[in-house]
Amino acid sequence: MMKMKRIQKNVYITIGAILFSGLCSAGSALAAPISAPSIKLEQANKAIQACLSMARSHNIDISIAILDYNGDIVSFQRMDGANRLTIKFATQKAMTSIVIKKPSKTAQDRISQGHTQILAIEGILPIQGGLPIMVGKKLVGAIGVSGAPPVLDEKCAQIGLNALQIK
Repeated sequence: MMKMKRIQKNVYITIGAILFSGLCSAGSALAAPISAPSIKLEQANKAIQACLSMARSHNIDISIAILDYNGDIVSFQRMDGANRLTIKFATQKAMTSIVIKKPSKTAQDRISQGHTQILAIEGILPIQGGLPIMVGKKLVGAIGVSGAPPVLDEKCAQIGLNALQIK
């Protein structure tokens, strides 16, 4: 009986040691730096300034959202005269591009062809004006613009995308 308790105790100690070492190694893996390119605030702000310049030249008031690959805001700007709804719309257009890894117009076109499944995804807006930010074939974020006609929203997003210099 005594021998059985000792074996049982050793088994528990061994299992505990294995679990503890697994937790320690998982923690160090979580702390490892991410090597994927990311959008820096300074880069995002340059993109926004390029968009604002284009909007001013067309006498339109817009909102611009730049999101990282998780859909979190890196930078955002709403021009003084832009409708408050453009805040949500710009962000949702960018989110659409993150979800599909393509311009938001692609989702708009798919819906017009009867493929409406994407509408079940909360927080997206499948209307022209969102573009993915890619480094090679890797998605690093998206830019969304709202406040102008959709064609101009996308043109502005493209100007912003061109101003980003992510490596």
